[in-house]
Amino acid sequence: MRSGCRPANAISTRSATRPSSPPRARYDTGLFWIGKRSFDTARGALQVDLGVRHDDNRIDVDNVVTAAPDRHVHTTSASAGFGWKASEALHLSLGLDRAQRAPGAEELYSNGLHVATGSFEFGDATLGVETARRIELGLHLHHGPVEVQLSAWQARYDDFVYLAGTDAQVDGAPLRVWRQDDARFHGLEAKLDWDIAGTDAGVWSLNVFGDIVRGRLVADAGSTALHVFEVQHGDHVDAVTARVANGGNLPRIVPARVGATLRWERERWRASLGAVRYAKQDDVAAYETATPGYTLVDAHVAWHIDTKSGRELELFVDANNLSDQEARPHTSFLKDVVPLPGRNVVLGVRAFF
Repeated sequence: MRSGCRPANAISTRSATRPSSPPRARYDTGLFWIGKRSFDTARGALQVDLGVRHDDNRIDVDNVVTAAPDRHVHTTSASAGFGWKASEALHLSLGLDRAQRAPGAEELYSNGLHVATGSFEFGDATLGVETARRIELGLHLHHGPVEVQLSAWQARYDDFVYLAGTDAQVDGAPLRVWRQDDARFHGLEAKLDWDIAGTDAGVWSLNVFGDIVRGRLVADAGSTALHVFEVQHGDHVDAVTARVANGGNLPRIVPARVGATLRWERERWRASLGAVRYAKQDDVAAYETATPGYTLVDAHVAWHIDTKSGRELELFVDANNLSDQEARPHTSFLKDVVPLPGRNVVLGVRAFF
């Protein structure tokens, strides 16, 4: 990583108990253009979508409480989409885009405890613009009551900004640091919708889906960089030394999923039963723990009422995690501390105005 090529860094924080980033004002101005054109060919209809956007991003920090610099950067993004209607049943698509993103205030100026994530986070005011180049291929097949969608994509990031774990703790909380390096992502997605039957007894439908994504840094795993952080506690400053990985897997990458939901509707009634299987995630970053797989089973029933005043009411019962499994989402910063709720039932009323 870029910061790994430098000597050990010292990042100072004002206080370990104050907000994670200093007061600031952000100003964003954007100019964009979108165009669409359709063509009729001998082999089917072709649609072309184009877009360009340029943004001016400025962050002004409160220089009374921090020595961090203001930031003013420009970003430019462009996209192109091609859709081919090969037949009434078969549609193919290709998406290409180059997107730039300016670092956010938290990524630049974080300097202490972040209560929501339960960790000490340290930003880097020298982070540059993040640039992504993505390609996606898609297929949409419709045949009678069955609709299938498939897509495969790949994204190449230059200077990808992410929150990396370290081997250190501050006051019992993990220490994490915002870093930037080249990264690669790829993934697959699939979805099937089937209108099973529609009779006097009700309408039945089935939805099945699955997806998988992989994300890693371009550099190989193995090497680490040494950083020194200064944390102020009252009238003294503690120096905390931490190691950060220079390569390997990225943290908090969602595991593979597969799921299905069976739905039923009849007049004022509707109900569903679904299950989602989350695979284990052991392609983990340095200083990150693996998470086991789990299956969430949910059921829902609702009754719809139209009142004389023209309003709509819905009485519902939602039953979640029926198998009462211990579920720890790998994308959660608190997965090792707080799992998702166990088996629970919610009764309620929804009002529509």
